[in-house]
Amino acid sequence: MDLEDAFQVVGEFGPYQKRAVAVLVLTQVYMACQSMLIVLVGSTPEYRIEQQKSGVPSSQQELLQHVTFTEDIDSIVTEWFLIKQQAYKVSLAGSLFFAGLLIGNIVFGPLSDRIGRRPVYLTGLFFEVIFGYVTALAPNYEVFAVSRLLVGLMNGGIGLVCFVLTQEYVGKSYWAMTGTLTSMTFAVGIALFGALGYFIRPWRSLATVANSSGVLFFLLSVKHKLRTGMTVRAQTLTAIDPACLSSRKKETNKQQKERKKAGNRKQITLPESPRWLYSQGQTERAEEVLRYMALRNGKTANHLMLQRVGAAKVRNHDNRGAGVLQLVIHPVLRLRTMVLMYVWYACSLVYYGLTLGATETSGSRYVNVAMYGLVELPAYPLCIYFINKHWAGRRKSMASFLCLAGSACLCTMFIPENTGTLLSVTSLALLGKLMVSAAFNIAYVYTSELYPTVIRNAGLGVCSMSCRVGGILAPFVPSMRALHTSMPFTVFCLSGLSAGCLGLLLPETLNGPTAETLEELSSPSRGRVLESKALLYEDNKWKSNNK
Repeated sequence: MDLEDAFQVVGEFGPYQKRAVAVLVLTQVYMACQSMLIVLVGSTPEYRIEQQKSGVPSSQQELLQHVTFTEDIDSIVTEWFLIKQQAYKVSLAGSLFFAGLLIGNIVFGPLSDRIGRRPVYLTGLFFEVIFGYVTALAPNYEVFAVSRLLVGLMNGGIGLVCFVLTQEYVGKSYWAMTGTLTSMTFAVGIALFGALGYFIRPWRSLATVANSSGVLFFLLSVKHKLRTGMTVRAQTLTAIDPACLSSRKKETNKQQKERKKAGNRKQITLPESPRWLYSQGQTERAEEVLRYMALRNGKTANHLMLQRVGAAKVRNHDNRGAGVLQLVIHPVLRLRTMVLMYVWYACSLVYYGLTLGATETSGSRYVNVAMYGLVELPAYPLCIYFINKHWAGRRKSMASFLCLAGSACLCTMFIPENTGTLLSVTSLALLGKLMVSAAFNIAYVYTSELYPTVIRNAGLGVCSMSCRVGGILAPFVPSMRALHTSMPFTVFCLSGLSAGCLGLLLPETLNGPTAETLEELSSPSRGRVLESKALLYEDNKWKSNNK
């Protein structure tokens, strides 16, 4: 049987998968706190500079002696006096975090396609927690800035792998739901961070507490013991945790019996992805993981057998199955990657641009952070509803939400500023963020379905890379107000509308088969809706040249 049939036997979303997905989804709260950290720890309070007889202080040292902060805020600005000529360092720290996300997407995506999802995820989460504590304990700005770069590096990598694992642990019919839950929890994490900042004002304490949640999620993600009373096959644990294999070979029969008794209490919270194992030709290990899932789901799957991947096909995977280069060489993947990269870039630019622009609104900064997290929540039920309808699907839903986000930004140009009515620039900006959040969420789910398992993480990594470029550029868009007050919203409008139109060039994936390998992607049964005959001919030519 194929993988989808196997998940029908094992359970597409059984109790064991629910626990595993819950751990991965809740990790998004920690990742959201790290992403939004600079918003509160980099707050600039009101201050005044005492005038001297000789005029305004000319040097930074003289400035520090005459500046007085009139607002009771403890942040990196007040500790290291990041004002006037030094104010750019706050934005620089934020940009370094996004730069780390960019590098993490480039490195961790292909790496997890080569060595596996689980080791990359656990290693990245461990080091993100370590670097997060470095941020909280940084003795100076330089150490703080470097730690934000390293946290961003790990955050970008594990965020990508975390999302892929939530998809690959479950049946395809649940991909939309798990992807939506991941994005929804990230939004909740933003709101929770705003509340946390309200109760914990010192920036070092806030950074420490926000980072400590990562320790909890790391402990939940690794192997632990439970008194389950169930018999777990020794080879099952070997397949899920290969580190057990070398020690098992050295055991005597008596030691094996003792280990099996202890093994009855063992449970792996996050096993290796069975889809990744199968795509790598490790069919037996994939079967063992699926049997383990079935056991934990209370089902019997002793006779579960997957279709064997031929030796030539396995070698083909080793030689050219994975890697970013295939996104350029493969004709079908090339078109999809170009369109998806721009869609992700536009989503990020509009999403972060509107968020940064909205922080200029009056009111408590803590309430504002929470509000711009909570405003995303209505978008996710809309996603779940629309992307599973045959008359909407993934393609039309994503394109429509992007166009609506662009239209909301367009309408702001015709609304006077500082209006007290319901229809104001702020309300339209919130509407725009709601729409682009929905499009962003669909882009994650849609992209994971458009790429075969063997190259899915690499494809998501490249798309996330372009997404981070949009995030890096987003802080500079509000400064375009110097040219014209409506210029930032013009940029967001054009980005949203153009990305929505380009998204219509992609094929629909709703209720379609999931490609596991590049060869399956090239199959005529894949239903590549809007890909031309010329592209299909080029694809056939590519296959013949690579046999």
